[in-house]
Amino acid sequence: MVYSTWLELQSGAPGLGGPFLLEHLVPYESFRKGQEATPSVVVAIGGLQKRRFLQQHFFVSHVSLEPNIRMGYQPGVDSILLDCELHTLTHAPRIKAGITPGCNTRHELHCGSGNNANEIAHSLYNHILMPLATVTFLFVADLGGWDSVTNLLGFWARRPVHEPEPTPAIVILVSSDHKCQTSVRDVILHASTRLLEQLRLSEPARPFTRPNAEMMIQRRFTIKILNRCATNRDTRAATIGLIEAAAIQQRQSQPAFSTRHLIYLLRVGLVHYSESPGHSFNSYLALRQHSRVPPDVAHCLQNVLRSVAGTLEEKADIIASALWLDAFPPGMHCFSPDIIFSNFYATNLGLSNTSFENKGLKDVVKTRLIELVRTRFIELVSSQCTDHLTRHIAALNSSSTTVSTCGEICVICFARTAMYTFDCQHRICNTCALNIGEQREPWEVSIQRCPVCRRLNTADFMIRPPTAGLRLLQLGGSDFAIIWSFLSQLKKMLNLGSLPFCQFFDGIIAEGAGIYFALSLFLEKWSMKDCKKHLSSNFLPEVHNGTSISHRMLAWMGRSPDITIKYNGGSYSDGLVDAISSKLISSLFYIELITVPVFRTVPAECTVRLLCRVNPGPTFMNLLMELHQRQTCIQYRSADSQFTETPIFTKKIWSMCSKGIPFAKELDLDVVNMDSLIEVKLDSRAGSPQNISNCPYRIIDLIQDQKLDVTSVVPGFQAESEMSGTRDEDLVGGDTLAGSMTRMYRVLNEL
Repeated sequence: MVYSTWLELQSGAPGLGGPFLLEHLVPYESFRKGQEATPSVVVAIGGLQKRRFLQQHFFVSHVSLEPNIRMGYQPGVDSILLDCELHTLTHAPRIKAGITPGCNTRHELHCGSGNNANEIAHSLYNHILMPLATVTFLFVADLGGWDSVTNLLGFWARRPVHEPEPTPAIVILVSSDHKCQTSVRDVILHASTRLLEQLRLSEPARPFTRPNAEMMIQRRFTIKILNRCATNRDTRAATIGLIEAAAIQQRQSQPAFSTRHLIYLLRVGLVHYSESPGHSFNSYLALRQHSRVPPDVAHCLQNVLRSVAGTLEEKADIIASALWLDAFPPGMHCFSPDIIFSNFYATNLGLSNTSFENKGLKDVVKTRLIELVRTRFIELVSSQCTDHLTRHIAALNSSSTTVSTCGEICVICFARTAMYTFDCQHRICNTCALNIGEQREPWEVSIQRCPVCRRLNTADFMIRPPTAGLRLLQLGGSDFAIIWSFLSQLKKMLNLGSLPFCQFFDGIIAEGAGIYFALSLFLEKWSMKDCKKHLSSNFLPEVHNGTSISHRMLAWMGRSPDITIKYNGGSYSDGLVDAISSKLISSLFYIELITVPVFRTVPAECTVRLLCRVNPGPTFMNLLMELHQRQTCIQYRSADSQFTETPIFTKKIWSMCSKGIPFAKELDLDVVNMDSLIEVKLDSRAGSPQNISNCPYRIIDLIQDQKLDVTSVVPGFQAESEMSGTRDEDLVGGDTLAGSMTRMYRVLNEL
């Protein structure tokens, strides 16, 4: 068994905060070859008796005496052992100032985690480890005897009322006495007594009874007792039988987690525990960290009820189909449909009678609708149909239903904010556009017909790459001519005449005279000459796509813009406009991670790929030539090193880009840990160097934005052969990782 330290507790120091959990990433290396296996997770909590038990029955050759948590992995039998002695720590070592190496992660524990190591450890066992365990062994003698163990179970059983009921944790109480007479009923009785005392002290106004407490214990735990047998062989056989039975019981309630999911959940669970100690960890929501259920689903469904014409059953079918479309994003574990519905839609998102405050629906109809949605949702998930989207669109196209425009809501998923408008005025969100559209260029999507009404559509949709920053333009003022002059001067400085002005910005906020330019330049895609022509004629033509201004332009959904250009009609200098144009040119470039750094040594090598948002073609070639004439070079470094320079223009890149291959250039850096910053700039020699989009960029943020922490085993210990692609000396923008990631983003990308 591969066996090493996983978690340590460190005390704080003046000016450094604390206490801290130090997470060692080395144990995760053992899981690289078995990502899709479904191992059993065994949590063992105790001391001396536990060590002897593990040596005899789990074949752990060397058991450490250190008060920490160790992780062991047995590839042949697909089992993970969490050996817990953190509760025995009497004096935590003090943290030392300095940079944390990349092979470790330090989690600062906030108020509420506990007053000492014992409280912190037991809270960690209860809220993070036990919910993910197949079986938990509690060694009675090591924990102070039967009274202490039953008190501990009573303390662990208490949960906040608003939290969903978890799957009962299987707890095996290991007794060193083979003549022990204590029964499971005795344990439940004593634990419920302890729990009842806590409940009555904390909530004296509520009439708690012993049956209430016993029911809470039984909902929280499935308790079994393992007495030491006459021989080690019998004890080992009984232990294996209990673990196998626990695995079968657990998999009846939900499919087993893969190794990839388990490691991800353990890592996210530690972050959750450090930030929200005392609150139970919800593995259902954790696996949707990067594809979260939209917070206003209940409001969206109200719009659906108003927008969809049909019977109650037909409305329920479309709503259930839309929820089914949202329920299983890439990387999601296959939970049972009832668990998915209860945790994501019924409980956490308020899908209840009070959510549908629709005057046209009586309470009995609301209740009936929700039950129909739940039943239909479970039927759809259980059908195991693979093409969810096709089936859902077919339901929308049914002759018995009519879907009108849903305001700000996507007419496909009914869950996310719409960002793109079809010619027919139906609107669609970013995710659905990627899923149903045809990708003409790396980040340009074409949809020939509206999927709802089947009318022709002429508009193409530009998709923002997930690691590219948000660029915002704010226009105001009262003089149309002055605003036109500023924008015209800026367009001239950019010197990319064939690139529409709107492609330099992801959003626009306009007032006064600026509204005219927001509508004409960004929605109608006019040229600057067309804008001036209509200004001189004092004629504002009909705007076809004007209803989408607040959606396409304000689609950053709470993220801070990387660049904000504000102009309210005042005076400006040529130098200011030139500086703005340089910044906008730099913002056309962004980076993506090629290899996740592997911290076997510090510093570790990290490779990123520099890409451009301008599609291949004459416009990009003009941009490349302009940068070459300005003698522009790329400056890059991590925060702990000096800048390295490399030319942005080479004969190799020019040759490849002239063939229509997207621009791509690889940059190698040395980084210390996941918090290291990557800084990439464009230096044109004529002015100050300008950061490219979203730089400086933290590695951990880059990993999360690309969703590599869900698709890989664990950031920092990804097998290099799985990530490394062809170098740019051999191929620029070819079908290596960048190409495969582009295809992946068609499904994963979401603002």
